[in-house]
Amino acid sequence: MSVKQYNFFYEEPELLRKKIAEALKYYEFPEEINLDVLQEWISGSNSPLYFITRVFQGACIETDAEAEKLLDLLSRLWNITPRNELGGVSPQQKMITALFKPQND
Repeated sequence: MSVKQYNFFYEEPELLRKKIAEALKYYEFPEEINLDVLQEWISGSNSPLYFITRVFQGACIETDAEAEKLLDLLSRLWNITPRNELGGVSPQQKMITALFKPQND
């Protein structure tokens, strides 16, 4: 069983993109699979499950811990990537806007 960890409400997209680039090397993805390709796959997916499954098919994973880490990174990438169905904003941006939107009482 994994240990729960605290994740910040807001993730800095550039820092996550760097982590994703490192992970692509670590999990031995071919060079043609890069961050731009992953974000294209996200744009073409209606579900994070389809996107994550597609990525996992190309990953070299040796342990459950490695699989968990990759899943975490991909989920976070999904949340910072702008989506057409959200009007061109990311799920993270949409959530922040909704939470901090002034309430009309």
